Amino acid sequence: ATGGNPFLVHELALNVAAAQIETDERGAREISGLGPATVARWALGRIERLPSAARQLARSLSVLEHADVPLVAAHAGVSIEAATTIVDRLATAGIVEGRPLRLTHPIVRASLYEQMNSVARERAHHLAADVLREQGKPSRAIASQLLRCEPRGERWAGAALRAAAGEAASRGDAEQAA
Repeated sequence: ATGGNPFLVHELALNVAAAQIETDERGAREISGLGPATVARWALGRIERLPSAARQLARSLSVLEHADVPLVAAHAGVSIEAATTIVDRLATAGIVEGRPLRLTHPIVRASLYEQMNSVARERAHHLAADVLREQGKPSRAIASQLLRCEPRGERWAGAALRAAAGEAASRGDAEQAA
């Protein structure tokens, strides 16, 4: 059911116990019918039980992929103090880890990201680019977000894309520069 992935094994074990699935032949058949998508839904269920600010912070992290607390707080629209508390709760729930912060597994990130419709994703990437710019992050990071949303004709966006292209060209990465 998990392909041997330790994170998914852990999630499956927690949810099998919570669902009180028996450890008999019938239970084994039930478990073998589960897959990573099912386990991801269980992990997302943990997030849904948390306050709405935690869900927003996790969604922001799915867009940013990795971020420090001030960055993800700004993107999620919560204070740094609130974000710190929320991150602790998400870490306890096994949803986020590390510094910089990241979601514990790509399947959780993908699931959160795919829950947003295309308009929400586009807005989230534009906001990410803007927040990265405001926080003085590298143009490469800003450009990465801008390339995932529609152009809006903002001068700062064009400047960030040109700067990122120049940096890539100076590294000899013509494909990335283009």
